[in-house]
Amino acid sequence: MLPTPRSPLFKQSLITVTLVVFSFGCAHQAAPRKLTAASVTAVRLDEVVRTKCKTVSAVTPVFDFSSSELSAEAKTTLDTVATCFTTGPLKDNNLRLIGFTDPTGTRADNYELGMDRAQSVALFLEKNGMKKAQLIVTSRGEEGASPDSARWPADRIVDLSLAN
Repeated sequence: MLPTPRSPLFKQSLITVTLVVFSFGCAHQAAPRKLTAASVTAVRLDEVVRTKCKTVSAVTPVFDFSSSELSAEAKTTLDTVATCFTTGPLKDNNLRLIGFTDPTGTRADNYELGMDRAQSVALFLEKNGMKKAQLIVTSRGEEGASPDSARWPADRIVDLSLAN
């Protein structure tokens, strides 16, 4: 019997494979991104948010397989975003958070995991001063994920964009 996508044996095997494929680009943008195995979460900011909030990162980490845990690096970026939306240039604007997954697992499970990831980001932003009403949280699950399993780690992400 094969292990299920959420079983510890399956997760352990995928961690090994994930470490091998981290050097590949992202399915969500044309230019390949620099990925790091040490990080366990990713937030991708649209150009407006990145520019207005003055957040520039050369490294875009990804969520660990089947995880919605935020890394220290993601928290640093999100802290900057929260400040930008509470007292900075985007004060009182709304932010859209969209969670994504790789296609491993069922569509329903992936939708739920994408939502967990987006809600994890939203909770952090709320704890850092943003109002719940400013956050539009949704999931697209595996929608738009690469058919190439080598690129799946880059599909584990939460997109943040200005919603106004």
